[in-house]
Amino acid sequence: NDQGTILWASQSEMNLLGYAPEEYIGQQVAKFHADKRKVTEILGILLSGNKVINYTAPLVCKDGHIEWVEINSSMRRVNGKCSTTRCFSTPITNKVKADEKAKFLRLLCHELRNPLQGIQGNLEL
Repeated sequence: NDQGTILWASQSEMNLLGYAPEEYIGQQVAKFHADKRKVTEILGILLSGNKVINYTAPLVCKDGHIEWVEINSSMRRVNGKCSTTRCFSTPITNKVKADEKAKFLRLLCHELRNPLQGIQGNLEL
């Protein structure tokens, strides 16, 4: 709803995060977001009448680990007021980890090349 209360959730969402229905449904969605700025931004997008499309956010699982998801969400309005939202979360933790590893490797390669270029330049003198 417009207050961020979870009214319904798929079993796959609860399985992903490790929560039982009674631990998840009825709670504030912000409770499960690791980055509170992101959930505020998502709710702001929805309340302004826009859709959330492919929004990457970290969620906190019951055991404390972070699960990255891609969120697609829209809000249903009745008589101009928020009635409900629907939200689809796709797990992307493996993609995020692969992207972080690739970024680290690019940085490492860059750092290794730079000192070698300095040495090479001095050898040419």
